[in-house]
Amino acid sequence: MKLIGVQHEIVWEDKPATCARVRRLIDAARPTAGGLVVLPEMFSTGFSMNVEAIREGDERIAEQFLAEMAREFGVYVLGGVVNLGPDGRGRNQALGFGPDGREVVRYDKIHPFTLGEEATHYTAGEGLRYFEWAGMTVCPQVCYDLRFPETLQDMLQGTGGTYSMDWWFTNQAVLLDTAGAPEALRIGEIAYPDRVNAEFIVKEQARWGEVVRKAKITAN
Repeated sequence: MKLIGVQHEIVWEDKPATCARVRRLIDAARPTAGGLVVLPEMFSTGFSMNVEAIREGDERIAEQFLAEMAREFGVYVLGGVVNLGPDGRGRNQALGFGPDGREVVRYDKIHPFTLGEEATHYTAGEGLRYFEWAGMTVCPQVCYDLRFPETLQDMLQGTGGTYSMDWWFTNQAVLLDTAGAPEALRIGEIAYPDRVNAEFIVKEQARWGEVVRKAKITAN
């Protein structure tokens, strides 16, 4: 199996331009069939509170792009999109597609980032979601979700304690604190406020949460 984490420069609230950048990175990574490609929260727009401007409309640009990448490369693709809920507020979602282009998971972020006023514009999700990949169970989480131990506990119970995946925009301390969970693997990034570039970390169970894979991300 091959897991590819994509960290890219976003063209703010411009889905076509950002998707073009992501396509170039995926092309360059040459994903193998059956692998998993992981994109960030709100990957096509940036972390915007302008729900009306970035939500998936009739064209569903970001969702169609994810499905297209999955079909074209024969892989699973997971990325962040925004949709409008029945209450008129946004849903910050992790959306995944399988190699046939069919949806395999749609998860609403449970813990909006209150300090960033996300809770004002987005409604919290109500439960975890899972999908199967490479004989393992994957549980997406979005950003602030990682800060809540009860969510981590529920996640591990839902995956039978054999596999889990935490989703992006977190810091190294939290990633390492949770790395010791039973037979768990984490994928996430460390973002630095003073530069665009970041570091991407994949870690699996190791003594005291040892980092076992680390890749520097350069501007694209």
